[in-house]
Amino acid sequence: MAGVAPRGRAEEAMRNVPLLLLPLAVGACVSTIPITSITLAPPSEKLTRRESIREVIGSHREEIRDCYLQALRTRGSIPDGKVVVRFGILADGTVKECQVEFSSMDSPMLERCVQDRVLTWVFPREDAPGTTVVTYPFLFMRNAPEAPKPPPAATQ
Repeated sequence: MAGVAPRGRAEEAMRNVPLLLLPLAVGACVSTIPITSITLAPPSEKLTRRESIREVIGSHREEIRDCYLQALRTRGSIPDGKVVVRFGILADGTVKECQVEFSSMDSPMLERCVQDRVLTWVFPREDAPGTTVVTYPFLFMRNAPEAPKPPPAATQ
């Protein structure tokens, strides 16, 4: 891939770091974020723009799940896959536009629903004028791994 640097020691070390899984929808979406440590910020510390954007997106995961379930009910079957959206956030926190950059879902209904939902989201205001452009992938899996079932109760 052009423009990608070869893996160094830091990148190799990151492959062994546990992943924090953020389910964006039960059985429908998963996003992974590599972490090395977790530090709680003091309440007075302001979140970075990237952190606040992730927080807002995470708070709307049920809406994205609903899009997936609605498309699944309508079509009966949807392949596992990904929808990547690109949207602009204005300084006042509103979303200016949202476009599907890539989709492997073969479901225009799902793609349109995701776009429509993102357009309603409101992000924290930004002091600097301009537009923050965000590209975000939503990963969808119909058959997410289930929790193990407890053994049957012993009868006497």
